[in-house]
Amino acid sequence: MSPELTEKLNAIKNDGKKKPHFAILVRVSTGDQNYSMQKTQCEEYAKKCGFTYEIFEEKESTRGTRPIKQKLMNRLRKKEFDGVLVYSLSRWERSLKIIVSDMQEFIDKGIVFVSLKENIDFSTATGKLQFHIIAAFCDFEREIIRERTIDGLKRARAEGKTLGRPPRVYEEKGNRSKKNYQERWDIYHEAMESIKNSTDANHITNDLLKHKQKKIRVSAIRKLQELQLQGAV
Repeated sequence: MSPELTEKLNAIKNDGKKKPHFAILVRVSTGDQNYSMQKTQCEEYAKKCGFTYEIFEEKESTRGTRPIKQKLMNRLRKKEFDGVLVYSLSRWERSLKIIVSDMQEFIDKGIVFVSLKENIDFSTATGKLQFHIIAAFCDFEREIIRERTIDGLKRARAEGKTLGRPPRVYEEKGNRSKKNYQERWDIYHEAMESIKNSTDANHITNDLLKHKQKKIRVSAIRKLQELQLQGAV
């Protein structure tokens, strides 16, 4: 146990509590696994540090459904626990973005977080440094994804691909047929291809006047501007 954690636990005791009270979260990803090893390691650490604890067991959870973790978070926000103990950081959360968000909340609220496997203790100076490194990697990952998305959109536009969802079709109430939708989509696609491949300004102007869909009209106007710059109009 680090000197900083010892100091933190002593401060909690001096506030009038008999012993610091921690939440231990153990989790397995599938129903046929068991968390006895996680429980044993965490309980041994808790007894060594001299704090009381309550164990939260979570099975077969996904990122979208973490009812046990959510219940624990609600109780932490109500100050029912002084800290959280997990066997490894992945048992708390696999998403780097969510880890950073949760850890920042713990630091702001003065909640101790300890992960045994990674030897992380955010009550220490080293632990806070580790947190900032994790947060930096999270920002880096987000920027990489953003840059790749922008590059992909630029490449698709350069290849002449039509981006975005198909135009939404508003049909009269009671007359929503797949056939009607398909017909309108075919008209839209045919018009967009015709404008893209045409070099005849009169033909493009006819498409502009004929169709009322915004994407078709914008595409026709841009094509006419392009032809004008090329001197074809």
